[in-house]
Amino acid sequence: MVSLQELVICFCLPWGHKFLIALPHCDYGGLLGELSVQQALVRKGQRLAGELGVFRMEIRCSQEHSDLLTEGSVSGQVLSHKVSMILSLPASSDALWNGFKAKLKSQIRRV
Repeated sequence: MVSLQELVICFCLPWGHKFLIALPHCDYGGLLGELSVQQALVRKGQRLAGELGVFRMEIRCSQEHSDLLTEGSVSGQVLSHKVSMILSLPASSDALWNGFKAKLKSQIRRV
């Protein structure tokens, strides 16, 4: 199985901490694949974090992955401070539009 985990190094100013963040511009997504593949990706990320001397590694995803961070020498946290707002889409755009309140429709029209 082929798998991919994008890790980006970020700097926290003014303290100078370095972080590795998976999917830094997205709060929805995450690791795909069997649990063993996900664990291998996290272990590799933790080794990379150790080599780079980073403070923390974040895995941003929509599933619970606390079981992936049980081993390794790098600080790992399962963070849930991000908010995702998901709207189920109806069959047609008219049904979607008619489901919005007048204030929201007005705000959309201004954009």
